[in-house]
Amino acid sequence: MRQPTFEVMKRIVLLLAVLLLGVTASAQEEKGIFTIQPKLGMNIANYIEGGNTDPRIGLAIGAEGEYRFSRLFSLSVGVIYSQQGDKEEGYLNNVYAKTTDKLDYLNIPLMFNLYVAKGLALKLGVQPNFNISAKYEIEANGMTIGGDYSDQGIDIKSFDLSLPLGLSYEFHNIVIDGRYNLGLTKIVEGYKTKHSVFQITLGYKFRL
Repeated sequence: MRQPTFEVMKRIVLLLAVLLLGVTASAQEEKGIFTIQPKLGMNIANYIEGGNTDPRIGLAIGAEGEYRFSRLFSLSVGVIYSQQGDKEEGYLNNVYAKTTDKLDYLNIPLMFNLYVAKGLALKLGVQPNFNISAKYEIEANGMTIGGDYSDQGIDIKSFDLSLPLGLSYEFHNIVIDGRYNLGLTKIVEGYKTKHSVFQITLGYKFRL
């Protein structure tokens, strides 16, 4: 086989340099970008080790800021109002009743995002949660009553910690995000019950 000439080699090197510059320029377009994403969605919330209960369907609304370190990696932090808890049916004082735990939180998700394809990100992080409301609702004999758990001598912890993991897909700045928030801390001291929340949101990214 004939060896490439100097001119051919020079053209190959020049072509590789152009391709490398193109990749570098593309990466630089993504690096250093900061976005704000208002988001709205729903929770499918339940408890871990809480017995045979049904999920509470609740609201998830808030915003997240994201800083893009490169085309592959970013970090984000958010503030999300999150309705959590569960539902349970059974006999209460010999009366068949439906009980709903309404535990509402401000979630602060701190997420590491890995972009495995254009617009598609895997997400893992840590999420401090701050309880802002701890109520219950009981339906029995056609009547509904409710109140605060604190009035019943049940102290819901004001601080909770969870492990969020999931994925998101972005198309024309519209972001569909699905994640599972695994509770790491007990909701009430002396009980094993922890939060288990599937969260689905729809957001829109604004570049700053």
